Amino acid sequence: MPRRSRVRDGAGKGPLSYRKHHLFHVLAAAQVATLNLISDRADRPRGCLFDMHAADGMGGPTPQGDLFDENLSQSTAALCLWLADRCSPAPHIVLCERNREKRAALTARFGDLPDLHILSNNNQISELLPALGDLGWTFTLNDPCGHSGHNLEMMCAINRCCSRSDFGVSVNVGSVQRHCSVGATGTDDHLYANAHLIARVRASNQQYAWMPDPLEWCRHLNKRFAVASRGTVNNSAYRGQLMLLTNYVAVGLRRHRDFEVFER
Repeated sequence: MPRRSRVRDGAGKGPLSYRKHHLFHVLAAAQVATLNLISDRADRPRGCLFDMHAADGMGGPTPQGDLFDENLSQSTAALCLWLADRCSPAPHIVLCERNREKRAALTARFGDLPDLHILSNNNQISELLPALGDLGWTFTLNDPCGHSGHNLEMMCAINRCCSRSDFGVSVNVGSVQRHCSVGATGTDDHLYANAHLIARVRASNQQYAWMPDPLEWCRHLNKRFAVASRGTVNNSAYRGQLMLLTNYVAVGLRRHRDFEVFER
């Protein structure tokens, strides 16, 4: 039997990924426009768009047919470039991807663009931040396959470097619930060959149990508001809820039927 992986289990791209990309577009377009206006002054510093899990930069198939080819949704990496074209001054763009093949595809697709940084690991953001200088605002897209890949420490580092830092996060609530369904105690663990893995899951339950709660994200990132999608995007093993963590919610998002606003 092949070894389990998130992609094989259906936690990567799926037939409904286009819906997640659409919701990300709605969140980011409204919020980045607001961030750019708030920073609107003659000597304003540039912003920065981060994609902490850029993959290969390709979207997923949409139901909208095409005469000659399939239509693809806008990936998070492509969304960053689309947003950058609509900001003045143009922000920095930082795309992160650990997989070598996907990173090569990402570089081939976008690598010759100015003010674009492609990193092999989102931990490298901390090394890049000093080189970016003073930032007027940041917007971070964070869409890992599983709940353990968010790298909250790096999100907090981005938050500390700039007072206007907003985050668009996709939380795989199904993955969190499966993780936390392993009880805190067990008397028959010794019967299993992977008993050491079960023990690690039990020990880390509280590390991840808070993630489906939008207000807990606000607390961890010291934000006042959370804007959360009213439903989840379901792709096999992936059941994701989108959230925006911010201190100022764009007017359009407050009125959008697909989102609900929570205040800390």
